[in-house]
Amino acid sequence: MYNPIKELKAGNEAVLVYIIDQYANDLYRLAFSLLKDQFESEDLVQDVVIRLWNERCNLDGYEEVWPLLYTMGKRLSLNRLRDKHMKTKREGVEVLVNYRAESSVHEGHLAEMITLEQRVVDMLPAKQREVYLLSRKEGLSYKEIGEKLEITPNTVKNHLVQALKTMRQYFQKFGYYIFLFFFNFH
Repeated sequence: MYNPIKELKAGNEAVLVYIIDQYANDLYRLAFSLLKDQFESEDLVQDVVIRLWNERCNLDGYEEVWPLLYTMGKRLSLNRLRDKHMKTKREGVEVLVNYRAESSVHEGHLAEMITLEQRVVDMLPAKQREVYLLSRKEGLSYKEIGEKLEITPNTVKNHLVQALKTMRQYFQKFGYYIFLFFFNFH
């Protein structure tokens, strides 16, 4: 009876080729079912084959090839998943540390932008200022602002467009190239 494990232990390279031909697809499917990544799964198959060859002298207790390959493939796949999870956690911590280190810089820029916004708002004509504040600070719709100020929603839109145009000009003049449509977070 042919025993590939015994031949592998004896250093027969042809048996390794036979094992690859017979089991590579099954091993790939196992890896892919766990890793969900084509390249990672292909790489894992190669790792299993290399380990199988390198560890061939220590294969005592194995009679069949597939249970051995299955065990190796599953363990390596789970190790890769664990490593990937740990790497993701480490990267998340690094991002948080970097964010905290830079937050004082960001807070300084935010404070400058809020001050600049307030200066520009104070310079706007009365109706534009009123429409801008109702839209950006109170979050009212054109219709709600129109009802409150007794003007049409189209007039509200025109006032807001002009106010935002003025805002953009001043912010660009001071080096802040942002669109103020999103500047309603304070």
